[in-house]
Amino acid sequence: MVQIFGGETVISSVLRIRNRRRRATAQKRLPANFKNIEELCSWHFRAFSDPGHINRVGLTLALRQLDEQPALIIETGTSAWGTDSTRLWAKYIQNFGGIFHSVDIRQEPSDHLGSLGTKTHLHVGDSVNFLQGFSIPAGYDKVNLAYLDSWDLDVTNPLPAMEHGLKEWKALYPLLGPGSTVVVDDTPIERFLLGETVSSDSSDPLWVPGKGTLILEDEAVREHFQIIYHHYNVVLKWVR
Repeated sequence: MVQIFGGETVISSVLRIRNRRRRATAQKRLPANFKNIEELCSWHFRAFSDPGHINRVGLTLALRQLDEQPALIIETGTSAWGTDSTRLWAKYIQNFGGIFHSVDIRQEPSDHLGSLGTKTHLHVGDSVNFLQGFSIPAGYDKVNLAYLDSWDLDVTNPLPAMEHGLKEWKALYPLLGPGSTVVVDDTPIERFLLGETVSSDSSDPLWVPGKGTLILEDEAVREHFQIIYHHYNVVLKWVR
């Protein structure tokens, strides 16, 4: 029998401790500079995540859109495990320049990550309120890359994550412009990627729930954005 303490099994607790030790060791061996996005992402997913992670292709492609230039990056849903995306964006900023802001309603991710450099800012609070109050800093005219990943998708009750994702999108949209890239996590292109019984809120048998399902139906997406990648996450780019 697996014991559970505070909602976490003994096994998952041990794995988390092991991952922390592995990441701490990898951090000490972190190269001073990365030559390109491929080198950065290869190192990140090998050292801090999983080389075969389902989100790797989408996140790598999103970073390529920045052309290894200084960028303004925003993330909703600070990540200190799994994809460990917060560390990935922070390393991009450290290596290629720019400013990075991440927000999460929980304090735990920020505490776990600690300091990620002077150009990375971790915030605790509601993501929609944060986006609505965000001001583009001097030297930038838009958010270059945004990653929306703040509400865990429950496939048996997907609507809350979908609605929250749309609220984030509505708050984010005024901060975007031509060339902006947006990544939305937990937006599978097909149902089988969810791997669980899906609660269908649609009569359409092809309907797939996800954080970005309602975002993809938004008029602004159809008017300005192109889907440049879609698997478990979806990558959108403002092209027209």
